[in-house]
Order: sequence, then C-alpha cells, then structure tokens
Amino acid sequence: MGLTCKIIQNQKFRAATASCARRRPSSPRGGASRPRPAQSPDGLKTRDVAVSALYTVLVERRPFDDAFARAAAARDLPGRDRAFARLIATTALRHRGSLQAVLSTYLAKPLPERMGRLDEILLAAVAQLLLLQTPPHAAISLAVDQCRADSSAKRFASLANAVLRRVSESGHGRLADLDNIALTFPDWLLTRWSDAYGAAAARQIARASSLSPPST
Repeated sequence: MGLTCKIIQNQKFRAATASCARRRPSSPRGGASRPRPAQSPDGLKTRDVAVSALYTVLVERRPFDDAFARAAAARDLPGRDRAFARLIATTALRHRGSLQAVLSTYLAKPLPERMGRLDEILLAAVAQLLLLQTPPHAAISLAVDQCRADSSAKRFASLANAVLRRVSESGHGRLADLDNIALTFPDWLLTRWSDAYGAAAARQIARASSLSPPST
C-alpha cells in the first residue's frame, strides 16, 4: 500500500518529507488511492477461479457455465473480480490453440502428465500477458504462487517463472503470426460451417466466436 504524508510547507523541513512518507500511513482524505498490489489475496482468488474453471472444462469435460459457477461459488469474490476471472477463462478458451502454440515454443520438451493444474495456470497467465494487457510482474507472480500452492505443480514453479518471462518479452510477435481459427477450432466444425455457408463465412463465424461479448 502506498504511504503519503501531509506536505510540510516550511522549506527547511522539505528534505524530511520523503522519509516521513515512508513511515506514516496514508491519509484517507485527498488524492487517488493506488492500485491494489498484484499479489493481494483477491488477485490470487480471482486467478484461482479462472484456473479452476479451465481445469473443469478442459480436463473434466464439463460445460463452461457450470464450471465457472462452481468455481466462483467456492470463493467470495466482489463482482468486478468475478467478471475479470470470467474474462481470463473465456479469453484463454477462445484463443487456446494459438496461446498453447506460443507457449510450446518456449518449452524444450513436453510437460509430464502428472503436473496438477500447471497447463491451466500457464494458459491463464499467457492469456493475460498477450491478450488482456495484464502487467507482466502481476501475471507471472500469480502464476508462480499458484504453482507453489499446487502439490503436483509446485516443482514447476521456477520453470513457469522463466517461461512466462520469455513469453512476456517476445510472445506478442509469435502470436501475431499464428492462425487462431485453425489452431483453436476443430476441423470437423470448420468443415461443417464451410459446407453450409462457404469457407469465407465459416472463418467469419469462427472469428466472431473468438471475440469477447461487450460488457454491459
């Protein structure tokens, strides 16, 4: 939390202002409050809801709405944090193919099977880094915290930190070169749409499906 103090007008005390600001609590009056730190409990709970929903959809094969409602009900999130958790999860799912393709380029070898929720932790973090403009230190710190809290994924915490830092540095360029539609949508679905509406219309449908609905 940022700390401020009342500015002392006397010139001879100005030099002491900086140290005073570090010692005294902020005044509740005047000035905009600073953003909440990325590693706050609510920030971690928000990401946990997104990752839990992703795991339930991708591993347990349950419908997204049910998966998200179940994950969100287990945590007492404010409405804004709940909406952001949903945005992380839906963005990761809508761009899953291209995000995983980017991620794979930074891994020397495939990840082992018994890794807890590492896949979903990384997927959510990459979605935040490359598509949601989350500050890298926030997205990466939360991912590392999630790995450490997962008994099966904790041994990959250092790997997650290193890989996500590289994604934040050069992942945007790699993502821009990929065809998310071809990587995310199954061939059978694109073929069905193409047969019914034509190839161009099929891609338009897929592209529209990849967009987040406008917030209300």
